[in-house]
Amino acid sequence: MSSRRDFIAQVAALGLLAPGGAAARAASLICVYGNDYAPWCWGEGSSAYGLAPALLAEFFGKVLGMHSAHQVLPWKRAQAEVEGGRADVLCTVPTPERRRYCHASQEPMYATGARLFVSRASRWRGELAQVRERSALHARKAVFASYLGGAWLGERVPREQIRFAPDLEHCIKLLASGLADAMLDNRLVLHHKIAHMGLQEQIDEGQFDLDVIAYHLLLARRSRNAGLIERIDAELPVFRTSAIYADIVRRATR
Repeated sequence: MSSRRDFIAQVAALGLLAPGGAAARAASLICVYGNDYAPWCWGEGSSAYGLAPALLAEFFGKVLGMHSAHQVLPWKRAQAEVEGGRADVLCTVPTPERRRYCHASQEPMYATGARLFVSRASRWRGELAQVRERSALHARKAVFASYLGGAWLGERVPREQIRFAPDLEHCIKLLASGLADAMLDNRLVLHHKIAHMGLQEQIDEGQFDLDVIAYHLLLARRSRNAGLIERIDAELPVFRTSAIYADIVRRATR
């Protein structure tokens, strides 16, 4: 397959499972995802699509031999479902807050670069374009856009410099309008979303990855399968070196 569109179509077929009704009730594990983070994860109706559902369906189904259901929700609600024990698995950054209610895998399921995207209307545009290290962001008073439930950025820039929006799409609109100066997040996701919204002329993409975002498997402490974390830690390193893992990721990132 030569395009990400082809990849998305195939991964949708791989990662699709009905989140509610009989499928979810019969599942050993319920995995939840944000609904607007393509190509990592997104939702159409009651179905989960993207690289994350494909990897988790393969890992839990083929490697661990478990039946998993996959559900998309607004990201903040998805985390609340796991915290409350109504869902079992997230695949995200293991922040201290998430570790409070989840066991985290020792290795990530996937890791990618975090890149700075800058509003062309920003007064800091020239300076931010030259940033090559994340530590340099602290020297500026730029306003960074982030979405509700996105805790990763708060550990990297002062919270008073973050302007929260309901979701990723609204973050991009803040950048395009100049109401936020920049956004630091998954480069694949931001590139995809900005292009999908047709806002490439309003937002500059940085040339350098300033950080790494590592997505770990997070298993709810209140899950009936909480003890599964030991098997996850034993099998995940092997899965990450497998041909099927490499094939799924290759088609997502080329």
